[in-house]
Amino acid sequence: MEEGVPSVSVTGVASRFVSQSDIEAAKTRKEEQWRAAYARLGQEPPPQPVDDAYDGRSLAEKLAANRVAKQEEWEEQMKLSNQFRALEEDEITFLDSIRERQAEEERLRKAEDGAELSGFRKAVAARENAINNPPPVISQLTPPKKDAKKALKGVIVKRGAKAQPSTKVPSDYKTSDDHPETKRRKISS
Repeated sequence: MEEGVPSVSVTGVASRFVSQSDIEAAKTRKEEQWRAAYARLGQEPPPQPVDDAYDGRSLAEKLAANRVAKQEEWEEQMKLSNQFRALEEDEITFLDSIRERQAEEERLRKAEDGAELSGFRKAVAARENAINNPPPVISQLTPPKKDAKKALKGVIVKRGAKAQPSTKVPSDYKTSDDHPETKRRKISS
């Protein structure tokens, strides 16, 4: 049998009970065994927990004390909640109007942000388009060629009896008109 629990060989009702002296003797033996085990390990045993002090009050007194403590705790919590009161109708409408005004300002701000964002995206897309597809370069050096016949189609040009040269010849330059006696030779091709 175990050493901590005393054995009683008495039969009957007394065999079911253990005396206080037997319990104390078992506790002291158990404490001595623990100290010896810690001594072999070279450690100090931890302090033994102290049994709760005997409370000689009746159960009714203990329950009444618990009830009073709970009531005081509840009253302390209710002190804080009693500081607040319900809102009146005009206060509620005022707060609702403030909330609606803030919601409207938020909606307008989001709409403005959206417009600015779409404008920015369009500007970025236009810049990207301009970079990727540059406009054709029109050369200013050469005027566009026009077909003279197409431009004069349907126009009747009257010519005089004698065609005048379109360019003027300087006066010191001599032509065949200036000297009728000079003859020109025909070159056959």
